[in-house]
Amino acid sequence: MKHKLFFSIFNKNKKNLFLLYFILVIETLNYTLLPYVLGNGINGFKNNDFSWLYIYVFQHLFNVSIATSRKIFDTKLFTKMHNEIVFKTILFHRENNIGISTTNARIGLLYSAVGFFESDLPELFRSSIQIVGATIMIYFYSSTLLYICLLLIIPAFFLNRNFGRKNLKITSILNSSLENQTDVITNYNQKKVKEYFSEIRMLKIRLSNLDAYNFTYMQIFNLLLLLVIVNFIFKNSNTILPGDFYALIAYTLRYSQGFDFLPQLVEKLSILKDLQIRLDKMLY
Repeated sequence: MKHKLFFSIFNKNKKNLFLLYFILVIETLNYTLLPYVLGNGINGFKNNDFSWLYIYVFQHLFNVSIATSRKIFDTKLFTKMHNEIVFKTILFHRENNIGISTTNARIGLLYSAVGFFESDLPELFRSSIQIVGATIMIYFYSSTLLYICLLLIIPAFFLNRNFGRKNLKITSILNSSLENQTDVITNYNQKKVKEYFSEIRMLKIRLSNLDAYNFTYMQIFNLLLLLVIVNFIFKNSNTILPGDFYALIAYTLRYSQGFDFLPQLVEKLSILKDLQIRLDKMLY
């Protein structure tokens, strides 16, 4: 059975996680509708109709209250999850006489495992809902713009697939090096310590460069997409109301920004995949 580490973390806390993610989905769906509501509010100014603006204020206050409650709840949940899995890891390593250096490095990596459920998975939900919601709303305003937006999926897929493969390879080498860090420091040898930390530095630079290149390519595609859509809107400005103009720009930005999280997600998944391989055989 694959992914034992994640199944173990999830199954012990699935009720609370389901509740937390359900609240997050409601929050994100409400957030997705904000440009549509505000756009109608802008259009209503001509007729002195402020009803949509009242709805907008209510939606915004609702999002603030639900987001505050979620943040208070998730801190308690995820600190509990982290403590449970760290204790299990320490106990196993002590019982099997695994070195302190390896134990210490893996405990540090476990923050990433729990952090995936705390930060990365919610962000994945947000980005997915943001992309799908923006796609539906753009189609509502213009089917032509929808087809233009869908073109962004092609470069996003190929760029992040290539990024993920390279990232996993470097991450695996980096994590193997980090497991020896305490031993390198304990058995102090000036030359070896200098070489060790130079290697760590170069690996982190390679990861950072990969992320930078991937981010740059995605932003170029996002900019081109935005320019094409803005040009389309201006050419049809005589038939588009001011509020609809605002909503279209807002949803276009949200659509393109939804892809911004992909490089971070790919990078985090690479770390977690390597960590999972190291721990699954021992802990489960």
